[in-house]
Amino acid sequence: MPLLKLVKNKRADDPIFTREDGKRATRYWAYHHMLRICGLAKVPALSPQAFRRTASDVATDAGELGPVIAAHLGQESSVVTDRSYRDRTIVADARQERGFRIIAGGKR
Repeated sequence: MPLLKLVKNKRADDPIFTREDGKRATRYWAYHHMLRICGLAKVPALSPQAFRRTASDVATDAGELGPVIAAHLGQESSVVTDRSYRDRTIVADARQERGFRIIAGGKR
């Protein structure tokens, strides 16, 4: 498994994703690579956050509970998950935004 290779010989509190120099990867690093990978795959460019929203939407639609979704997203509490992803207005706005982005050719 690719993730097992990333954690091989690492302590439990070491970061999983690191830059080439071994330092912790930043959110900008992840965003850069998401854009690069989406470009290589010739799919609309989305941010890592958009994938988190999608994971939350799918789990919510499947009837999963907030604390389980929060744990899956790596959050300590479902409060942030509920506010950021599961609030009906925010979820509806995010879905509409993604729809418009895809209609417009995947542009941000």
